[in-house]
Amino acid sequence: MNHWIKKSLSIFILLIPTGLIVGFSNSWSNKIAISCVGSSAVKPFLEILANNYMKTNKEFDITIETGGSGFGIQQIAKGFANIGDASKDPYKAVKGKENNGKDGFRQQWEKNKIKTITIGWEGICMVYIPPKDLHLNYETLNKILVVKNSNINNLMRIFTGINDPSHKIDNPTLYDFYNENSNLSLEQQELLKKTSIKPYVRAGGALTSGTAYSFVNESNFSQFKNDDTHLSKEQRAAFDNGSYGINYGIQQTDEANSRAWDIFAKSDNSGQIIYLSSGFINQNIDLIKAKGYGIMAYGDNATSYDVNLIDTVNGYNWFRPLNTMINVTGKNEPNAEMRFIKMLLSKEYKDKLASIGAKSLDSDNEISQMFPNGIDNIWLSDYELASLNPNWSWENDEQYHHFAPIPMNIR
Repeated sequence: MNHWIKKSLSIFILLIPTGLIVGFSNSWSNKIAISCVGSSAVKPFLEILANNYMKTNKEFDITIETGGSGFGIQQIAKGFANIGDASKDPYKAVKGKENNGKDGFRQQWEKNKIKTITIGWEGICMVYIPPKDLHLNYETLNKILVVKNSNINNLMRIFTGINDPSHKIDNPTLYDFYNENSNLSLEQQELLKKTSIKPYVRAGGALTSGTAYSFVNESNFSQFKNDDTHLSKEQRAAFDNGSYGINYGIQQTDEANSRAWDIFAKSDNSGQIIYLSSGFINQNIDLIKAKGYGIMAYGDNATSYDVNLIDTVNGYNWFRPLNTMINVTGKNEPNAEMRFIKMLLSKEYKDKLASIGAKSLDSDNEISQMFPNGIDNIWLSDYELASLNPNWSWENDEQYHHFAPIPMNIR
């Protein structure tokens, strides 16, 4: 008995300081906690904006954790986070289309009144390693290769690692994407012809990676669509769930841009190509230059790589959304996370977003699409918005276009 009493007392004594510490900590700090979970691509933007926000709103304690876009969608659907973030649209994950119709979050999404809010846009860019003997400066490297309507299908097929008999591609080289406007010498062109392409892709495909999803679904080339006409069933599955083939020396990386870059740069072989976000590129441009890498141009009439995220009229239209998702059930008055997101859509924060490599929303029209009642009034959930807009349909894939707004000069 004495032994039991001593043991119980020791446990009790150990527990007391912890409870007191927690209680005192809460009373001393008196902070409003907001947890943001999801995309590693959205994280760096939210971190900078959140830190800036907390400087003038000291009552907030905003934490940002990663796990991928799919994880962010899952966490907000299940109520495990205040804000979910994703660099892709939640539609397929909610409907279950990313997992053969299973494990969707439609019921939770509708019941909990989840709302998707786009705070900005980010470009998808193709970084490549040129032949070691090419000896061109950074500006020229950004002119010699181009992605356009005539080669986008082959690029996508190569990035599945599956050499399908109906669209057979044997030993693709950098020259397959040569930009005739660049005027390289015949000797330099021969170097490109001898350099085989080695694609670097995100493990798990679009199911887990918003970057992978936008790579295959958001290029906006009229001659390509992620469907059975352009890709085989196996190739589509490779992009959807990461079941890549073994051709072309394909290599898989982690989802985060930083980790994908580390793996890519460590290998450092001529012919490697990887898709990265423009935000990551803008923040690491000096490193890319120092490594002697190039960035592929975009568009049928492109003369050089040029992502101007302030004005997309220049034609670089390979973008993905920076989405946040919150629960708006019974939120007639703005709560902590709504106040934070509202601030992210203000002019001050849109300017900050643009300064760190993303494209902010352009017009009041985009805001009004997300907030038809006005941003200062009751916020409608995705399902409520869908019921008001015939173009936003959960039932018909062909009608569905995105919950969040689509910049008029992009789509």
